[in-house]
Amino acid sequence: CPNGIVQDPHVTMAHYSEFSQREMKSTFTPVLDNTIPIHSTSFFWNEDIAALGVEVATTSKEGVEVPPSANNFVHITVWKRESIRASDSNKLPNLVEEGRASKIVFYQPLSLEGKLTFWNN
Repeated sequence: CPNGIVQDPHVTMAHYSEFSQREMKSTFTPVLDNTIPIHSTSFFWNEDIAALGVEVATTSKEGVEVPPSANNFVHITVWKRESIRASDSNKLPNLVEEGRASKIVFYQPLSLEGKLTFWNN
């Protein structure tokens, strides 16, 4: 995306660099196309990138168990500079600890929801 808002915001539940297609399909097919409640609890940012820290529900609205995200920092990247990869948002918690990014915790979580789908390039 150019400088600005990320056009395809999502929560990465498992990344192809760490899991085979077979593993991802066997883990996530039972919950495919289910509506998943998500609560945003925090906002992380610096001059290059911004993301919402989120908690993904353990059960879909359809009553199917949702496997946990394999990502250490469960988040939705919402903004980035053109020269920055969206995956760089994974570094934000460490950057906060180093004083090179900021974080606010929401008094009340923001309720969101989304459909679980496989990423298609």
